Amino acid sequence: MEKQQATHDSKGGAPKKIKVNPTPEELSDLTLASMKLWSLDIHRFVPGKDYKINLQHSKNIWNKNDVASDPLFVGVDKNKFMSLPTYKTFYDLLDNYEHEIGVAEVVTQEEVEENWKFLNAVCATPCMMYTYEYLYAKKRIPAGMEAFKKQLYDLWFNMYRRGKGRGDDSSGFEHVFVGELKDGTTVVGLHNWIQIFLEEKKGRLDYQGYVSPRKKGQVDSVPSESEQLITIQFTWDIKDKMDKRKDVSSTFVGTSPEFELALYTLCFLLDGEEDHYIEVGTPGHIHGVNIKCHRWNVGDKVRIAAVFPVAVED
Repeated sequence: MEKQQATHDSKGGAPKKIKVNPTPEELSDLTLASMKLWSLDIHRFVPGKDYKINLQHSKNIWNKNDVASDPLFVGVDKNKFMSLPTYKTFYDLLDNYEHEIGVAEVVTQEEVEENWKFLNAVCATPCMMYTYEYLYAKKRIPAGMEAFKKQLYDLWFNMYRRGKGRGDDSSGFEHVFVGELKDGTTVVGLHNWIQIFLEEKKGRLDYQGYVSPRKKGQVDSVPSESEQLITIQFTWDIKDKMDKRKDVSSTFVGTSPEFELALYTLCFLLDGEEDHYIEVGTPGHIHGVNIKCHRWNVGDKVRIAAVFPVAVED
């Protein structure tokens, strides 16, 4: 039976049906599935309307100079952000972590409840419903959305030991969406535009320029502010000063938390490969992407070490 989800249009009109069943063509082509996920991202922010960025100047990853005197984000529609359950519950998770790798995390009952609120919110969206149907059709997960939610919790939120300390100090969600600090000096992870915006707004992140793809040793021109996949360089003030550098961080911009969690989960659980070459976007503005999946083995469990998008050159 074909499954559909009822949703409302942006003007509050009558509910309309969104198909969340993958087609046979999508099941055999990851790019088609990714494009379907993009079309299902009904909560994606629109560049120039719901947010605005200022990329400024380009650089290569070896250039340590700050070539951006202004912040990356000019603004984000706060009212829209806080009105959407997946954004609000995502926001509530970002202060739950000790960033230093090697320092054991203490997970409170309140934080566990916040994790579940977020998962319940994203699993009620077309993106995550499609991901469930896709992975179930590919026989990668057992039947039942509740079982899928438990698997998502285990995959993204259960802690494991990444550093040399004695306790569990990391999780897939912390690394990918929040960011971590390695050896007290290097930023790792942090591939989410919302976290970048919020940290920049708090004065704890200094955007230092757009990193262009390498083409015959030349630095390309900066793309338009309508780009929704960017590669940037920044420093992060995690403890005492703004000197912890991220030489290159790729991130979608404007995409919803459920889209990113859905796409990353789909690629990670689909197979054991590291590279997943796809395309996302709208006609006339398509992004070539490689979703990189790195795994961390913990006993008989496989955790997310990192999942992130890499822009693919034309």
